[in-house]
Amino acid sequence: MTAKIKQLAHNLLSRVSLLIWMLFTVAATIMGPFNTSAVLGLGQRGIYWGVMVALALSVSAVVAELVALVVPDRRRWAFDILRIIGMVLVFSPMVLLWTNFMLGDVAEYSPDLGMIALFVALVGTVTRVMRRILRDEQATFLHEEQGALALPGDAEDVPGAGADLASPENADQPRLMRRLPDGVTGPVLRLSAKDHFVEVVLPDETHSLRMRFADAIDEMDGVEGYCAHRSHWVARDAIDAVERDGARIYLRLVNRDVIPVSRTYKPRLEEAGIL
Repeated sequence: MTAKIKQLAHNLLSRVSLLIWMLFTVAATIMGPFNTSAVLGLGQRGIYWGVMVALALSVSAVVAELVALVVPDRRRWAFDILRIIGMVLVFSPMVLLWTNFMLGDVAEYSPDLGMIALFVALVGTVTRVMRRILRDEQATFLHEEQGALALPGDAEDVPGAGADLASPENADQPRLMRRLPDGVTGPVLRLSAKDHFVEVVLPDETHSLRMRFADAIDEMDGVEGYCAHRSHWVARDAIDAVERDGARIYLRLVNRDVIPVSRTYKPRLEEAGIL
């Protein structure tokens, strides 16, 4: 739990998250939705929207982790739908309370809970759809740039599918990469087992594959890596630092993920000079 909280904190304090917070805060402060432009001064609007956007990013990150417990594959539409529903149910009341607090004596200008919920749902839907479009466009661009050959639609579910179609520039990549969508490139930072799925974590994206954890590790041939826990395998090049919390040891990766080290796998990591 401590490692997961640390990971969320690292993600929220990353440069990308801070940039998103700044841009949305400035835009909302200038436009003044929810009648804030008519009731609050510029400085008050800055405070109002600064807190609002920070709260939205934090709640969204927590909701995403909770939804992932139900839908491990974050590529599925079910994940996005549940995440939007979660934001509407959790974030909308927070918006209403914060708005009434900031507007004070003129709280009658505050939108009702239904209007806020509709706004949160619309923003969440547009955000998730745009994210999918941009991700697909990026994958298409990389696919065209690399001149890779497309695999059949279900190829990622077939072990070893596409082995004969791999492009020369991907020949030195681990076999596991052939299971990922077209255009996805490495490096793989870590593998994590969740129920019957394996999370394949890359620098900017995560994919879930339905397969055995041991088989996924076996298909990372050619990449030096180690099991830090019975549910986590990490590539050596992805390890950025070793963190200690009392007797507990964690590996912090270059993408700020924090992976626990169990006693079972500690000796192997010590032999490799990592600990």
